[in-house]
Formats: sequence, C-alpha cells, structure tokens
Amino acid sequence: MTTEPATRQPTAVPIHEAAYPEPHSNGRSRQSSARPSRLVRAGLWLLPTYGVMLALSTLSHQPSFRSDFPAYARYITTDTFLASHLALSIGSAVVGSIALLSVVVYLATGRAATAGYLGAAFTVAANVTSTSVFGAAAFAQPAIGRAYLAGTDGVVELNSDIYGPTLDTTAGIGILLFILGGLILGTAIARTSRGLRWMGIVYVLAMVAFLVTGVFAPVGQTVSAAALAAVSVGVAWRLPRDTRVRGEARR
Repeated sequence: MTTEPATRQPTAVPIHEAAYPEPHSNGRSRQSSARPSRLVRAGLWLLPTYGVMLALSTLSHQPSFRSDFPAYARYITTDTFLASHLALSIGSAVVGSIALLSVVVYLATGRAATAGYLGAAFTVAANVTSTSVFGAAAFAQPAIGRAYLAGTDGVVELNSDIYGPTLDTTAGIGILLFILGGLILGTAIARTSRGLRWMGIVYVLAMVAFLVTGVFAPVGQTVSAAALAAVSVGVAWRLPRDTRVRGEARR
C-alpha cells in the first residue's frame, strides 16, 4: 500500500529573523552594507559649485542709494544686475541647499550626526530667509531704477520704504542663521576624521568671513567665497571615503 507523502507545511519564520536582514557570508547585513547612491555622491560636488556661485555674485557691487541714488538707479537697471540676482544669488541658495542634503546623508551615521543636521538646517533656513531679500532686489529694484530714470516722483521715498527696518531685520536674521549654520556644520565636518579636521575649520572661517566682510570690505567676500569653494572640493572628495572607512572600522 502506497502512502501519500504528507504536505510540507511552510516553516514559520521567527519574528526576530523577519525583522532583520540576513547577514552576508562576510558577516555584514544587506542593510548595513548599503552606501549612499551615486546621485547623493554627485550632490556633494554641488558644495564647491555653491562657493563658486557665491564668489561670482560678489564681483560687482551696487552703489549706495543713500549717497548716490542716480548711480544706484543706473546700476540696478542693468541686465547684469538682474542676471546676477536670479542665477547667482537665488540660484546659489538652491544649489547650496541641495548640496547640504548630500552632506547630511554622509554625516547621518557618524558621531557628528546631530551637529551635521543642525548645521545644515540652519544653513537651509538662512538660504530661504535670504532668498526673500534677493527676490526683492531682483524684481523690485529694476522697477525702482526705471521709474527714477523716467523722472517719476517719490521713487527715492518708495525705495527707502522697501529697504526699511523690516527688510533689514530679515536680512540680519539670515546672516545670523548663516553664521550659526557655518559654525555648526563646519564643526561636524571637522569631527568626522583627522583628514577632514582642517577642512572643517577652513569651512567655518570662510563662511564667517564671507558674511562679515560683506559689511566692512566687500572684496573680502569674493576671496572668502573662493576659499569656501576650494575647501569644499576637498570635502566632496574625502567625505565619502572617510565615512566609509569609519563605518567599516566599527563593524
């Protein structure tokens, strides 16, 4: 008499085995061996691009509307002024914010994860805040300049109303956020590895100098932004390597 084989019941998988990925033969889990994608790595190279755009945006400076309004009106009606604010000032805020997303991804699992997140958050907040000021310049100032050159009455007063205490306060908040973000993010980069230590320090100094020299010595903005771009090349190159080596050493 032939006996039918018993139907094989599926083996239940313990909850703890289902919750965690199966290790590879070398002892690492599939999850822990994952690395940031190529797109994230490419995003790091937007950080030096950000510095270059900041440097280019400071190559020329508008005359003061308080001391020479006619020269100010002529300058703000040029195509160069409009292109600089749209492509470089506002554009650099976009590029810089995207670059910071990649930086945070690489810092997320390290000992400076919290500092990296806070530094990036403050810098992105600064970019958003300052973009409102750049937007006023890009869209309102050319109209103000054209109206003044056409002989319209009350333009000087209108310009003073736009560039009054409210806008000055907004710009000041943006500068403060930039300084805080630069200090914290640069510190996070410096804490990542010995090779990145001096790069993080230069990042802090360049970011602070860019904001401070804009008030006292505008040419210093171009120099400090160029320094920021240069050190960011090193950060974009070393950060993936050093975070990978550190991660492998912990396993």
